[in-house]
Amino acid sequence: FFPALAEPEPAADKGVEEDTAVTATPSPPQTILVIDDEETVCEAVCDILELDDIAAITASGGTEGVALFQAHQADISVVILDLTMPDMSGEETFQALREIDTAVPIILSSGFNEDEITHRFPQHKPNAFLHKPYRTEQLLEVVKSVL
Repeated sequence: FFPALAEPEPAADKGVEEDTAVTATPSPPQTILVIDDEETVCEAVCDILELDDIAAITASGGTEGVALFQAHQADISVVILDLTMPDMSGEETFQALREIDTAVPIILSSGFNEDEITHRFPQHKPNAFLHKPYRTEQLLEVVKSVL
């Protein structure tokens, strides 16, 4: 025989709240626009981001990048922008992007050092800087810091 158990008191009587299911709101998908005239850089950055479940679209220069940004502005969370490109410089592309959207985070990527970048952008600075060449961890860390 088992001992008789008294009926348990309702949890509310004991001052204990019942567990409620908490559902996390899924974050919206992140899309990064990569603007770089070096195709291998674009491909490598896209591959790295996609391995981390971050979508990426690429542009081979500033003109194409600005056009893509205008077309997909609502979907783009971050822009990774090369400083030195033949058709439209990084500075010109940066200004054009800022005229469209002052809030989108822009990560500038360059072989120049960060002091040189600061000098080139005296008024509106990029949100972050990636010194080329950079490692996978550096790319992901900087991207996540501005998301």
